[in-house]
Amino acid sequence: MDIKSDNIILMLSNIIFSLSVVLPMTLTIAIGYFLKRINFISDAFLKDAKRFCFYVLLPVNLFKSLYDSDIQEIPVRLIMFSVIGVIIICILSCFISKNILGNDDRTGVVAHGMFRSNFSYIGLPLASQMFTEANLVSETLLDVSLVTMFAIPLSNVLSTIVLSIFSKEKSNDLKKMIYKIVTNPCIIGIFVGVVVVGIRYLFNIEPFFIKNNINFLYKVIGYIASMATPFSLIVVGAGLDIKHGLKNKTYIFLSVSFKNLVFPILALYIAYKTNYFNGPAIATLIAFFASPTAVSSAIMAAEMGGDYDLANEIVVVSTVFSAVSLFLIIYAMKAIGCL
Repeated sequence: MDIKSDNIILMLSNIIFSLSVVLPMTLTIAIGYFLKRINFISDAFLKDAKRFCFYVLLPVNLFKSLYDSDIQEIPVRLIMFSVIGVIIICILSCFISKNILGNDDRTGVVAHGMFRSNFSYIGLPLASQMFTEANLVSETLLDVSLVTMFAIPLSNVLSTIVLSIFSKEKSNDLKKMIYKIVTNPCIIGIFVGVVVVGIRYLFNIEPFFIKNNINFLYKVIGYIASMATPFSLIVVGAGLDIKHGLKNKTYIFLSVSFKNLVFPILALYIAYKTNYFNGPAIATLIAFFASPTAVSSAIMAAEMGGDYDLANEIVVVSTVFSAVSLFLIIYAMKAIGCL
């Protein structure tokens, strides 16, 4: 075969790889949306399902990812890159929104939509789909879990600060904010995982070898953790509300274009140029920076006096458009050999 044929085959291979990562997530979300639209999923069930995901499935999944991993070295560079990256993106979001929209009441909602990722519900399952080799999957899940430990509380803090700065209803309840962070179920799941793994390796105490000594408990944890990915994606789909149409197209375009394309491309380009990060780390960064706007951002915006309708529209468009933006980003990273 000539060089042209090889290039076509390589391009098709990269397209198939990208589709194999994005399509399962997209179709599962679509199933959730369809089930809600035909009223197979009720509002009451959806409310309980969100709580089940948030308080049970996601924490258990994060715990198991840490427990099953072989922690030889903490990915300090990856964690620092993620933390510094989201802080810079948050600052840029505020600067861009303020300079374009001025003193508009919706400036904070737009800025919030630009940087707040749906890392827990979409990022986690997305990262786990990027590899098939067991060692790479394990390393990716470990990286994701450790980044999550810092990303979730940081995102909550930054979200509170941004919405407070731009909101007419100022909220400076520091104790309440700290309480919400330390009682976040995902943070608790990660903390328990770190404690169990730490004691297991440092002190070699038998009960902390759950897989060997309490195998029935390990199986139960595995059953629950395996539900996290499909169930959370169905919940995301069921929670999308697009029946009211788009009333704020300019604001939505501004927020979604930066959230889904500009900021993730910028972050991943810098990560690529540093030559510090391998495949699992890149997969984690894609999940962290390129995931669509968090579903919870609409609820949080409303609680802090923001425009709920605009926030919800940003979530919907960002989530739907992520099927395209994630495909393009994953394809590009695969084409340059990062995945």
